[in-house]
Amino acid sequence: IPPIAPYEIPAGPFPARVDWSLDADRAALLIHDMQRYFIDAYTLDAQPMSTALPNMVQIRDTCRELGIPIIYTAQPGDQHPSRRGILADFWGRGLSAGRDEEIVPELSPAPEDIQVTKWRYSGFQRTDMRHVLAHHRRDQLIVVGVTGTADATQVVQREHIGGIFVGSWTDKSILTSGAASRLSRSQ
Repeated sequence: IPPIAPYEIPAGPFPARVDWSLDADRAALLIHDMQRYFIDAYTLDAQPMSTALPNMVQIRDTCRELGIPIIYTAQPGDQHPSRRGILADFWGRGLSAGRDEEIVPELSPAPEDIQVTKWRYSGFQRTDMRHVLAHHRRDQLIVVGVTGTADATQVVQREHIGGIFVGSWTDKSILTSGAASRLSRSQ
């Protein structure tokens, strides 16, 4: 991936389109595509990563404290052309096996975290993500990651239609906004 020039994260707050409340007993956190292959394109000590990455760590840690399952999606390296499909036409061969596949150290999965191998933009396409959420009785999904313009948006659009309550955050607004005060346990 060519280098991505630093840019500012849009300032919020952003108006809520719906009055949904996050519930720690219903929510799961999806950490989407935070692999070295994608993050290496950014300058870590410049925007957006100098803000976004610490915010994602804080969101992950808060979810862990609340007992919210943490799910990572990651693409495998050295994909066979039959698996890569038309993504190769747009983005080339993709990740190489090894370092490219690793989740950035700041967000390394813990042993109890769930890891889902992903083959397309959406973490639900050609995966068992729906089964993972059903197994954990989760119907709310908090999405964080850097490829939000294409990949995470696919998750939000598709799964909202499929009955999953999905929210995507680029910053720690989930922790400091009204959403955080509504993130609670069912009574």
